[in-house]
Amino acid sequence: MKAIVYAALAFGAAAVFENAAGAQPDPSLQEVVVTAKSLEDELPQQLSQYGTRVDVISGAEINNGGYLDVAGALEALSPGLYISPQNGPFDYVQISLQGSRTTDVLWLVDGIRINNRLYAGTTPLDTLPAGLIERIEVLNGGQALFYGTQAVAGAINIVTKGFSDHPDGAISLGYDTNQAQQYNGYYRDTVGNNHFVVYATHDQSPGFQPFPDDEFQPSGTDRRRFYKVTSVGGKYAYDFADNFTVTADYEHTNANLDFAQPQLTAIAYNQRNEDLVSAKIDYAPSDEFKLYIKDYYHWWYSHYTEFDNVIGSPGTLTTIDDHDFWGFKDYGVNLLTQIAVNRGFEYLAGYDFQNYTGKDVVLVIQQQTEHVNAFFGQIRTTPDLIPDAHLAAGLRYNIPSVGESALVWNGSGKYDFSKSL
Repeated sequence: MKAIVYAALAFGAAAVFENAAGAQPDPSLQEVVVTAKSLEDELPQQLSQYGTRVDVISGAEINNGGYLDVAGALEALSPGLYISPQNGPFDYVQISLQGSRTTDVLWLVDGIRINNRLYAGTTPLDTLPAGLIERIEVLNGGQALFYGTQAVAGAINIVTKGFSDHPDGAISLGYDTNQAQQYNGYYRDTVGNNHFVVYATHDQSPGFQPFPDDEFQPSGTDRRRFYKVTSVGGKYAYDFADNFTVTADYEHTNANLDFAQPQLTAIAYNQRNEDLVSAKIDYAPSDEFKLYIKDYYHWWYSHYTEFDNVIGSPGTLTTIDDHDFWGFKDYGVNLLTQIAVNRGFEYLAGYDFQNYTGKDVVLVIQQQTEHVNAFFGQIRTTPDLIPDAHLAAGLRYNIPSVGESALVWNGSGKYDFSKSL
C-alpha cells in the first residue's frame, strides 16, 4: 500500500512539474470558440454578459464531490444560495437565494419549470439525483422576464445529460457506512444526423437516525429515515440541416421517501411518481435571426401514508393518511426569437402559455386549474453602439385566467473597463 501511495505522489508531482514547465502558450495553436446550437442553451450566458450573475456548477464538480442529490451539491458549491435540508438527502429543504424566501426561487429542469405553484413552499428537490446532472445554472436576481413568475430571487436550471459528437459513457457504483447504495450510468453518441443520450440513476438507503435519542418520544417508533429514488431518461435530436434541429426529451422518476418525525409516528412516507416530457424546434438560419419553440408536459403525483402509534395502547395504530393523493400536472408552450436587424441593437421577443392543475387531499386543498398567457421582450445594445458596454431593458405582461394581469420589467447593464475589471 505504501508503495502505491508513493508512486501516486511521484506521478502527481511529475504531472504538476510538466504542466508548470509547459505553461507557455504554443504560438502554433489557434483559439477555439465553442458556441451552443440552441438559443435556449445560450440564454444564461447571454444574460451574464448583460449584468446578471450566473454561477455554473459542472457535472464533474458534483461527481468529484460525491454528492447524492441536487440539494447537497448546491449547498456546498453555490455561493449566495443557502440550503438547509430537513433530514439528509432527498428530503424537503429551506432555501434562501440572496436573502429570499423559499417560494421566491424558480426551479427548472432543462429549461422546464418544475415548481409546484399550489403549495410553493414544497420544493421539487427530493426527486433530483445528482447522477443525472450535466451542469447547474444559478441565475441570481429577478429572472421573471424570461423564466416566468416565482423567479423573484432567481432561477436555478438543472441541465441533465446532454449530447456528444462522439461515443461517451460511464457507470459508477457507491456504498457508504449508512448502508446507502448508488448506481449511476449514461451513454451518448451521434450517428449521422441523429443524436441520443440515455441515463439512469438509483439511490437507496435503509436510513439513519435524524434526531438524537433524547429528542425521540416513546411514541415515535420509526427512528431511521429511508429513501429510494430511481430516475431514467433519454433525449433524441435530429438535424434536418445545420441550422434546424428537432429534439425530444423524456424523464421518469419513482421515489419512496420517509417523512421523519420524533413523536407518534410508526410509519410515514411519500411515494412520488414524476414524468417530464418535452419537444423542441431550434432554428438559427443566421446570426441575425434565431428561434426556438418548445412544448412540455409535467406530471408530479404523490401519495402520502402515515400510521401513528396510539399513546397508552402499545401495538395499536391509528390511520392519519392512507395513500392519500396530492400532486399536479402542468403543460405549456414557450417561444423565443432573437433578432439583430440593425447595428447597435438586438431584440428578443417571446410568448409563454402555461396550464396548471393541482390538488392536495392531505392538506385538503380542492382541485384548482389556471392558465396563463404571457408576452415578453427585451432590447439590448451591442458594442457597435457603445464599445465595452452591455445594456438591456425588458418587459413581461402576464395574463392569468384567475386574478389580475401583471406587468414586470427589468433593466441591467455591464461595462468592461478592461479585461480584468
